[in-house]
Amino acid sequence: MMKNIRIYFIVFFLFLISLLGFPQTFSVYFALILLGFCLGALWFYKKPDSLSLKTIRYLRIIIAMFFIYSLLVLFIRSNITVFCIALIAILPYLIFWVKDRKIPKLPSSSEEDRRALRTDLCFDIELTSIEDNSFCCRGITKDFSTTGMKVFMSQKLEKGSRFYFRMYLPEENWPLTGEVDVVWSKVVKSGFEHGVIFTKISEQNRGKLALKQGFSLLE
Repeated sequence: MMKNIRIYFIVFFLFLISLLGFPQTFSVYFALILLGFCLGALWFYKKPDSLSLKTIRYLRIIIAMFFIYSLLVLFIRSNITVFCIALIAILPYLIFWVKDRKIPKLPSSSEEDRRALRTDLCFDIELTSIEDNSFCCRGITKDFSTTGMKVFMSQKLEKGSRFYFRMYLPEENWPLTGEVDVVWSKVVKSGFEHGVIFTKISEQNRGKLALKQGFSLLE
């Protein structure tokens, strides 16, 4: 899968290079379309049901390629317009990159614990604070049901805090999303365990969780 993604990026960059042979007006219009699409993607990321973190990361690479292309246009064809458009596009993605690097990750010392925690019902999860969407953390689900779940992570969450969640299931193209409240928290080896309950989740996503447990909501 990752190999295919790299191929897509290479093809896209070669496509950008080919634009050097087109009229400058075409390059400007293409730059404006790409700018609108990428800035729109960042706006949709604020809605947990719309866009995943992984998609934003891929778009960040595309924006970087586009910026390199704009530098070529600037030096080869002396077209500063495309460069300015690319600069406008890359700034919010740079801000996103800086914030993304500040998201706490599980320490390397807990890798064995992380592997031990992974069962058929353990998946990567990302929590974003509803009150402050700049606060984001990652962890692993342990036990879950259709009403809540237990989450392991390296950072403590306050009881009563509310979060958007994205849960990444291997078989799904899009993450499961919704909202949760933290109902308890305790210290464990290499991190913290938190109990959360679903306060907002679609029936479709609830059904997927039920199927993961091996039963149907219709029973």
